[in-house]
Amino acid sequence: MRLCSIEDCTEKHFAKGFCRKHYYNAAHYMGEWKQNNPEKIAAIKHREYLKHAKDYRLRAYRHELKRRGWTLEEYNQAHKEQKGLCALCGLPAEQNKTGKLYADHDHTTMKRRALLCHSCNTGLGYFKDNIVLLEKAIVYLRKYQKAKEVGA
Repeated sequence: MRLCSIEDCTEKHFAKGFCRKHYYNAAHYMGEWKQNNPEKIAAIKHREYLKHAKDYRLRAYRHELKRRGWTLEEYNQAHKEQKGLCALCGLPAEQNKTGKLYADHDHTTMKRRALLCHSCNTGLGYFKDNIVLLEKAIVYLRKYQKAKEVGA
């Protein structure tokens, strides 16, 4: 039979090397210590996060891809086919705001489209994938581009 790890205690082991009494005393002490040392707890949690950050980010990104109807393999294949460039503006992933390309999809049909940089993906989102709105934006920009050229 395994016994408590506290010296001179002959009680039966309960958890983490302690008998029931010493286990709960240690848990109570740790609870007080945690309350009195929030900065140390934050540092410990941060170290643990950094130790596993790559796994956390990969798992989170896989989840995001899955929500948009993509698998990680399909994303990697599209990235390879597009040579790491945004399908709209052609900038490499490293040169955009977040350093990665986003899996674009049709919001009504959920059909996959291509990989876009943060700016292009956000821009399409603001225009709600509405072609008429985008055409109006083009007319608007051309109107003020001509005015700029005439005034220059």
